[in-house]
Amino acid sequence: MVEFDAEAYNAASNLFRSAQMVRKSLPSIIAQISDSVDMLGSKPLDGMPRSSGNENGVERFMVEHVDLLERLHAKRDEYRRIQTDCERVVESMEDECDDNGAFLRYHFMQGMTQGEAAQRCGYVRDYGKEKSEIAIVHAAKHVRKLGLVSRYS
Repeated sequence: MVEFDAEAYNAASNLFRSAQMVRKSLPSIIAQISDSVDMLGSKPLDGMPRSSGNENGVERFMVEHVDLLERLHAKRDEYRRIQTDCERVVESMEDECDDNGAFLRYHFMQGMTQGEAAQRCGYVRDYGKEKSEIAIVHAAKHVRKLGLVSRYS
């Protein structure tokens, strides 16, 4: 009998729960980046009046804006990495003909409820909660194999 890998299970659980959050949050981050770029690009900054003090309000605005954009881009890149890692785990599961990958994709990445995902995979709706745990146990092996344990522990 194979020994249970608790560390890989926790990493897989964290990865797929993060994917749920990312699915909801990524569109907002992308919209904020788009709005921020539109706002910045529309301002003609040459020849604008300067404040009488030592502080340049336009320059301060630009620095704050660039900092905000950098943070938004970093967050977007982190979210996309989580999505990519989930896809890699699911694809690895599918390569080994493990049908639990489909459940993970439906529930965690596409936003179906556990019952809907179970039904989509050909199980009864009430089996969703159990299927979720089983799928994460199976994903743990692939998280370990792909070297993602330290990233999501």
